[in-house]
Amino acid sequence: MGKKNPFDQTVRKHMNVFETIKQLLHRSLYLQHVLTHMTGTVVSQLLILCSAPILTRLYSPEHFGIFGLYMAVLAPFQVLSSWRYELAIVLPQSDDDARSLMGLSFLLLSAMTVATALVCFFWGHQITNLLTAPELEQWLLLLPVSLFLVGLFNIFNYWSTRKNKFRHISIAKVLQSASTLTGQLGIGAMLHSTVFGLLASSILGQAIGAISLIRQNLSRQNFNLSRDKILAIARRYREIPLNTLQTAFLNTCSKSLLPIVISYFFGAYIVGIVLLAERVLLTPMNLITRSIWEISHSRLGKLADEQKRELLNSVHKVVALAFAYPFAYVFMFSEYCTTLFGPQWENLNLIFPAFSLMIYFNSISNATSYFV
Repeated sequence: MGKKNPFDQTVRKHMNVFETIKQLLHRSLYLQHVLTHMTGTVVSQLLILCSAPILTRLYSPEHFGIFGLYMAVLAPFQVLSSWRYELAIVLPQSDDDARSLMGLSFLLLSAMTVATALVCFFWGHQITNLLTAPELEQWLLLLPVSLFLVGLFNIFNYWSTRKNKFRHISIAKVLQSASTLTGQLGIGAMLHSTVFGLLASSILGQAIGAISLIRQNLSRQNFNLSRDKILAIARRYREIPLNTLQTAFLNTCSKSLLPIVISYFFGAYIVGIVLLAERVLLTPMNLITRSIWEISHSRLGKLADEQKRELLNSVHKVVALAFAYPFAYVFMFSEYCTTLFGPQWENLNLIFPAFSLMIYFNSISNATSYFV
């Protein structure tokens, strides 16, 4: 017998692995849904990541800082948009009740949009003074538009989730990111880089994402918006806002606090520097840790307690070693930030090492701490 070719053995081994994965996907509808749902997120995040070196040559750190503050102010309003009733859309057994929850969520979203518009109109000056970002005031009136579009997307996103239309969700996310990026590049090139390019493109992306989901669902819905039905459904699912609204609002405020505090003490320029560092470093790590969660979650439920501890320990070790390499390169090559992102971003080389260290430890913890 002749000797077996090691290369052929390796190829066959990998083909067997791919065939096994294909069979698992074919058998498991859940895994198909997870991967389909994640595809839109992965592609949209990669678009954002790959576009960073181009956008940093069109927009200054101050522009990114103002945009970051705008999104930080929007985030808490976004949590309050439908009082979290949109989370309940996936729960009822009957589609009629789910449609009533969609109607309730839409009415609450409309009311919160009007309330936000009044806040921005009458107290916008005080808000921007508190943030020490007076240049944000002229853009603050766009906030209700963003809130309404994001709220619409969330409502129809949960309805699509209920109906297992994960492909539609993925398409909507990719369209949202692609249209936002196209607008930022186009408007930035035509108007010679203003905050308007970032804000208008963000609203354009939100609108296209929402319209994409609405087109797939709205024409087939028959909403029951009678007063008695809405009040009954609100009472039936009142535990959702009572148990989740406060926590979600505080968590969102804590995340928005970083750019707001930095703006207060150091101004929009430093906010832009920090937010770009966070955007570039955190995006790939979030994708990796989310994948680790999914893979570990599918195995943990089938293991005994001691086996679970062994699995979590091994994941921690692997993640700690694997993540060390990319962050070591960030340390080594952070001095070349100017070459990658342009001369306006020279101070990134001071931020990248500190952020990479923070995100490194945060990523190790996030990979498995959820299961503890």
